[in-house]
Amino acid sequence: MLLSTPALAGGGDDPPPLPLSEAERLVLSRNPALAAADANAAALAAVPPQVGALPDPQLSFKALNLPV
Repeated sequence: MLLSTPALAGGGDDPPPLPLSEAERLVLSRNPALAAADANAAALAAVPPQVGALPDPQLSFKALNLPV
């Protein structure tokens, strides 16, 4: 049991500390909710504004049946 304890400690090779700015960059670049929000914003920006658009054209035809 005493021989296996140092193996569980990981050997003491700790990775260097991660700076806060790098951690923020990683979180923001790997967040699927933010990627979906960016895609939604891009899709909405591609839709043409309909406020000043003219209504759809309509064609109508009327006929009167008269006996001949």
